[in-house]
Amino acid sequence: MSATVLANMKETFQNFSDAFQRLDADAILANWAEGCTHTIVPKSLGIPPKDITAFREAFAPGGMLATFKTLASKFQPRPILHIRITKSNA
Repeated sequence: MSATVLANMKETFQNFSDAFQRLDADAILANWAEGCTHTIVPKSLGIPPKDITAFREAFAPGGMLATFKTLASKFQPRPILHIRITKSNA
């Protein structure tokens, strides 16, 4: 993997991660390709995948993520996702 590809992957992931931490729907969706879906795991929770339209609706007033964003703003943020990208010498 070239250094440029790795740098682009890191930048894309960082933008996506930062957007999720802010719960900024526009910034999150800026990283989505057409046809992308959001899936909550484990699947045993029974929450269906959301396409771009359904994901945006979740951020609308009264939507699930809009409510979560309001509640989350009352707490001290903590990292919830840790990713390490390493370059293989193989």
